[in-house]
Amino acid sequence: MANNPRPNCGDSISPQTASCPHCGTSQQPPAPCVVPTEAGEKTLYADSTIVVTTARIIVGPTTYAVRNVKSVGMTSTRPRVGCASLLWLAGLVILFSALTAVPASFGFALLGALVVAAGILRWINAKTTYHVELSSGVFDGHTLSSTDKADMQRLMRSINEAMKCR
Repeated sequence: MANNPRPNCGDSISPQTASCPHCGTSQQPPAPCVVPTEAGEKTLYADSTIVVTTARIIVGPTTYAVRNVKSVGMTSTRPRVGCASLLWLAGLVILFSALTAVPASFGFALLGALVVAAGILRWINAKTTYHVELSSGVFDGHTLSSTDKADMQRLMRSINEAMKCR
């Protein structure tokens, strides 16, 4: 059998080994989140980080009682592209300077092109981050953030549905 590379330390170990002797990572996949349910509690949404039931919202180690939630909303944070714009602009200046120099400099032209490409890639990879926010008398703020808008909308709908069940 082939050895499995470990994500934490990069060491390869046998599939029969329970855990890595170097970093201690387990070979077994993490157990799915098991939510103990109260009588009549129904799970409305569940993924690897969050569970919404008719009584609770569980985000990692934190549990919020649905009865305490006053409102739920979604906000977004636009990506910062200032650095990408500066890279793109600086690359254009370097590229233009290299191409207009009397003895044209291939090295500087290549550098300018690479800086322009880096700016464009940074710009393309910039994504809006969406936040689901819970509000009550005890807590206010971001509960979960993701660049997947549809996932955050499903989560918000589930929390709204849970609030109707209280």
